[in-house]
Amino acid sequence: MAGECIHGFAPGTCLICQTLDPPKGAKPTKAATRAAKIADPRPGGQLEPQSGPRVVPKAAPRTGSPAVLKVIGVAVAVVIVIALAWAALHLVFAVLHIVELIGVGIIALYLGWVAGVHHGRKLAKAPRK
Repeated sequence: MAGECIHGFAPGTCLICQTLDPPKGAKPTKAATRAAKIADPRPGGQLEPQSGPRVVPKAAPRTGSPAVLKVIGVAVAVVIVIALAWAALHLVFAVLHIVELIGVGIIALYLGWVAGVHHGRKLAKAPRK
């Protein structure tokens, strides 16, 4: 139909057209202007096929970091992981040592209490003069 937009809806009801088309009298954004130039570089609006040999662009320059930096980064990461594992292991052993000291203290307390009670009973049974 002649009164439809390119999406098949009545004029003014197509949400796609309303979203993509700027309002009348609004200044187009830089992105919209750039996109229009890319999509339609010629004033006639029709692109002509290029004739002649196919132009192959040059290989893009390498933008990544050198391999040496990657190796150094991996080595630093490995050292950090080893240091963290070492610290965690020592933290676990420190906690176990504290638990060991508490256990030894409880056992010594019990043995001292038993010895005191036993010694106290001997004194209580001894005849008085």
